[in-house]
Amino acid sequence: MKTKGELVVDAIAAAPNGLTFREVQKVAFNLAHPGEPFTAAQRGWWCDYLLHTWWRGAGLLHRYAYKDGAGRYRRNAVAFVGAPCTGLR
Repeated sequence: MKTKGELVVDAIAAAPNGLTFREVQKVAFNLAHPGEPFTAAQRGWWCDYLLHTWWRGAGLLHRYAYKDGAGRYRRNAVAFVGAPCTGLR
């Protein structure tokens, strides 16, 4: 069974034009809360996990995606070897 982190990376890879940060957040939120609406109140959802913090190091996007010139995240060639932290599987 895939982790939520791996499913988020898969969603980025499946998007032909990449995903904005908010779209990536929405994917993560919908995995954790299926059927619930993603609103402005959830804008901070998974930020530490997606980007980074000083105690966790590189986040999911820094490890498995890159930001293109249009500001959209696209999957890089790094193989998924696990989540950057274990707290949000």
